[in-house]
Amino acid sequence: MAAFWPRQGLEKSGGAGFFLQVGVQSVMVAGGSWGPGPQQLRAIRDYLLEHHGAMRGVLADVSRTGLADPLDGNPLIRAPKGFPAEHPAADLLQNRSWALTGTLPGAVALGEDFTDLVLERFRAFAPLVERLNVPLASVTPLQREAAAGRRKQA
Repeated sequence: MAAFWPRQGLEKSGGAGFFLQVGVQSVMVAGGSWGPGPQQLRAIRDYLLEHHGAMRGVLADVSRTGLADPLDGNPLIRAPKGFPAEHPAADLLQNRSWALTGTLPGAVALGEDFTDLVLERFRAFAPLVERLNVPLASVTPLQREAAAGRRKQA
């Protein structure tokens, strides 16, 4: 069983949000934007050109909590086309995905503290979700629909 909660006003493919998957073997709790479309990814990368320090701070804060695995953004081998390879954010710009995940044993779903464990991770991931939604909110609804393949862009 799985559920995704995007930011209000941003549809599933348009913004960052929170994800919960409950299975017999494991529970996955995640926050961020997994596999954003081309317009969303461009918006994130443009944002990182000037806000990479703040993003590094958010990622470091979450890392210190021990509630998430390190960010595995399915990175490109080199800087994306149109972005400078020598930029201080070059390593961040290479990411194609922006989601933090934490995995728990499946048995925790039956415990009385299950909700607390999930909310603890959602709270830890919230700064990343909020920071990603700054540039993602600037992508127009038409661009989001075009990226999702539901509408051709004019």
